[in-house]
Amino acid sequence: MKENLILLLQIITVDFFTAFGLYSLFFLIVSIFLKKPFLFKVDEEAKKFISFVGIIYFIIWIIGIIVFYAESNLEE
Repeated sequence: MKENLILLLQIITVDFFTAFGLYSLFFLIVSIFLKKPFLFKVDEEAKKFISFVGIIYFIIWIIGIIVFYAESNLEE
């Protein structure tokens, strides 16, 4: 169970947060040259999505802490 939660956190970190960082750099460069309303609507949706993913990440992280302490041996 712990391994699955750690893997899920790594997937979220690498796939979503890294991709959003690259998207942000791309958006910054493109928004300098293009001032299209559609571009800013896409950015708003991307920010909402990454906020949702961040909440999911936090919930999984909390569950991981609970599982880690529940499965840990009291003698250790």
